[in-house]
Amino acid sequence: MKRLTVTGPAFPHAVQALQIVRRRDIRTSKVTTERVYAVTSLQADQATAA
Repeated sequence: MKRLTVTGPAFPHAVQALQIVRRRDIRTSKVTTERVYAVTSLQADQATAA
């Protein structure tokens, strides 16, 4: 997981942006990768990975 502090006019109330990378090996032995992004107004101590 990558996390960074956000500042700027694009998201005026945002404090953090996150990138979560999920990798799965499905039954056909094919590996899939999915990237999920999130933006939050919570501080790092208020927003856990869960």
